[in-house]
Amino acid sequence: HCEQDVFSRDEDKDAKWDNCDPSSPNEPFQLKQEEIISNKSTQYLVLDFIGEGCFGKVAKCLNLKTDKTTAIKIFKDIKEHKEEVKMLEQLRALDPEKNNLLEYIDSFIIQDVPYVTFEMLDTSLWDFVLQRRAPLTPKEIRPIARQLLVAFEALKSIGLIHTDLKPDNVMFVNHKDEPFKVKLIDFGLAMPASEVKTGMIMQPCGYRAPEVNLGLPICEAIDMWGLGCTLAFLFFGQGIFSGKSTYNSVKTLCCLMGQPEDHILNAGGYTWQFFEKEYYTPSYSAWRLKTPREFKDATGVWPSTEEWCFDTVGTLEEAVKSCSNPTDFIEREDTMAFSNLLNGLTAAARVRFPVREIHLGEVRYLLSPLVACRSVLEQDIEPPSCSLGASQQPIAP
Repeated sequence: HCEQDVFSRDEDKDAKWDNCDPSSPNEPFQLKQEEIISNKSTQYLVLDFIGEGCFGKVAKCLNLKTDKTTAIKIFKDIKEHKEEVKMLEQLRALDPEKNNLLEYIDSFIIQDVPYVTFEMLDTSLWDFVLQRRAPLTPKEIRPIARQLLVAFEALKSIGLIHTDLKPDNVMFVNHKDEPFKVKLIDFGLAMPASEVKTGMIMQPCGYRAPEVNLGLPICEAIDMWGLGCTLAFLFFGQGIFSGKSTYNSVKTLCCLMGQPEDHILNAGGYTWQFFEKEYYTPSYSAWRLKTPREFKDATGVWPSTEEWCFDTVGTLEEAVKSCSNPTDFIEREDTMAFSNLLNGLTAAARVRFPVREIHLGEVRYLLSPLVACRSVLEQDIEPPSCSLGASQQPIAP
């Protein structure tokens, strides 16, 4: 297999789905606060900069024509701008309010600098959890899970895979006035399902489906894996898989869910990077997880040396139990239903390769007991206090 391309992914930030240095030297603009962005139809006053990444910056702006606050994404690369706008134009076929999707307003280019305007939202799930320094309860996670399911059903209806689901890419609309109402954002890496091919590297490392890591057939089910990992982040207050090392992610997968069966590993185009085949007799062989040194020898990349708590907690169900302290029957039912949901979203890692087909209808079924714990989904949902409960531990910033 030495002729295959080695994907180093997070270890050297090679994949575009993973983090990179936003201060790259090719920034074509020096936009500042209180400057005016003018296009043919309106003018925008730059109020503040609220985000930055490999693509460029996001500015909070005031539409001087409508007096409404708007988010404007300012791109460094015109090719990335064109790719994202292409996906956003497809999303116009969907109602952003009914389907919990970020509303795309307009795109334009001024002096070779590309812009895209969106509705202004509140804060991301990532920032929300870090700011309150405590994870969410199943009761709080329930409406978020439901809304994201609606969003992914909508994407599936037009043949798109998001490919970049993570807590940063889900935002509250207005958490003070509409608690736990969220929208799915950032379609810059979305792809038509018809164009996805086996062996493509996609998704952030800590939210990447096993079939992507192992080089197995890919479909929209990878977004369901990302959903499970995102909901787990909300519950545990940290990701269950390493965001720094694909080797460590695969190791945690084996610890939490068991090593994929040999017939699955036999079908994986990238299995050789993570697993070694041992020949016990001429007619019998089995795969085992490589050591960090063996992974380095195969790929040229040392895995991160971080210690990962989910490698030692047992099963995913045991991890949920160890991090919960239900005080009544309803809370116990909520926790059990949430555990079943996570297991359902990730069960395919154990039993459904090489073509993992966990469909949205199955996820809706898995969500039903979580929803059924209350007659109305959003009932009794209130903004949580930022103070820590007795059973909650602070999260490292």
